[in-house]
Amino acid sequence: MARGVVSSHVHFSSVEHFGNCLPEPTLCSIIVAVSISQIVMNSAPVLAPALCVRLNDCKRTLLFVLPITGGGTHIFHGKELDMDNKLRFVVVVAMVAVTALFSAVAYSQDSSKEVIRIKGSDSMADLVDFMAREFMKNNPGCNIIVSGGASPIDAVDSLCKRETEIIMQGHDVDKSAKDAAAKKGVTFTERIIGWGGIAIITNPSNPVNELTVEQVRKLFTGEITNWNQVGGFDEPISLLTVGEKRPGTLDFFTKDFLKAPIASHAVTKAFFRSIIPAVAESKNATGFVRIRNLVQLKEQGQEAIVKVIAVKKDNNSPAILPTRDTVNDGTYPITRPFLLYADVNNEGKATRSFLEFCASKNPRKM
Repeated sequence: MARGVVSSHVHFSSVEHFGNCLPEPTLCSIIVAVSISQIVMNSAPVLAPALCVRLNDCKRTLLFVLPITGGGTHIFHGKELDMDNKLRFVVVVAMVAVTALFSAVAYSQDSSKEVIRIKGSDSMADLVDFMAREFMKNNPGCNIIVSGGASPIDAVDSLCKRETEIIMQGHDVDKSAKDAAAKKGVTFTERIIGWGGIAIITNPSNPVNELTVEQVRKLFTGEITNWNQVGGFDEPISLLTVGEKRPGTLDFFTKDFLKAPIASHAVTKAFFRSIIPAVAESKNATGFVRIRNLVQLKEQGQEAIVKVIAVKKDNNSPAILPTRDTVNDGTYPITRPFLLYADVNNEGKATRSFLEFCASKNPRKM
C-alpha cells in the first residue's frame, strides 16, 4: 500500500464509529474534521476539511461527513432520521450555509498556495518528505504532498497524465519511456538529490567477510554457486531476492548493477524485511537489502543477526562496508542515484524552486 505523507502527516481513522464520540447537543454541533476522500479519489491535490453534523432528536441520530472543497459532496455514514418537514428544511439550510462558509474560507486559504504532488519510489519517500518539510518552513505558500510505493512505470504514467508534479525514481528513466512521454507533450527534467546503497548480507556464521564487485555479480547471476569459490565453506549458496513489490530497487540491482537477471534458483521474498530473518536462519544464505534496512536493524538493536559483507571495487581496492557516509561519498561501490523528475512544460515556480532546493542537498558535487 502506498504511503501518503501530507505535510503534517495527518491521519484520518474510519468514520464508521465516529458518531459515538460526538457530544450530545440539544440541537446540533458542527465539527471540522479531515476527509480522506481527496486521497482515495485523487480528486484534489490537498486534503479537504469535512463538515460533521450531528442532530439529536428523541433518541434518533444523524451523522453526515461531507467534504467541503473539491470532489463534490459525499455522505460517508448516516442513519435515517424520522423528522418532520420543517426540521428537515432547517437542517438542510443550516448544512448548506455552513458548507458554503467553510468552502469560501478554504478556497481563499488554499487557492494562493502552489501544490506540489510527489509520487514514486518508497525508498526515497522519507528523504523527500524530510526535504519537503524543511522547504515548506521557509515557503509557507507551498503545500507538498509526498506519496511513496508507486512503481517506476506508474509514477511516469502519473507525470504524463499530470496527476503529479514530481516523481521519485531510484534509477534513470529509460529512453523508451522518455520517447513515449515526449509524444504526450512531456519533457523530463532530472535532478539527483542523494544516493542509496545496496548492502549484501549473509549469515553471521559464514566466514566470508568481503567480496569484489565482480564476485557479487557472479554470485547473484548464478555463475558462482558454492561458498568455497569465494573463500568460504564447501556449501551451496542459497540466494534470496526481493519481489516485484520493490520494483525500483530490483530494477537498479538487475539492470544497472548486475546487467543481467538474478539466478533462476533464487528464492523470492515479498519485502526486504523478509530477507533479513531468512538470511539470519540459514548459514548458506545471502541476499541484498537497502541501507535503510540496516539502519532500522541497528535502531532495534538487532544488527548482529546478519553479517554485512564489505565490497571491493576490484582486487586492488580496499573492502568498504556500506554506511550512510560511504554511500554518500561514493567509496562504497554499490550505490544508485536518488532522482527527481518533472515535466518542464508543467513546472510551477514553487516546483522549480523545490527541485533546486533538493538538488542542493546532493552530497556529491556533480
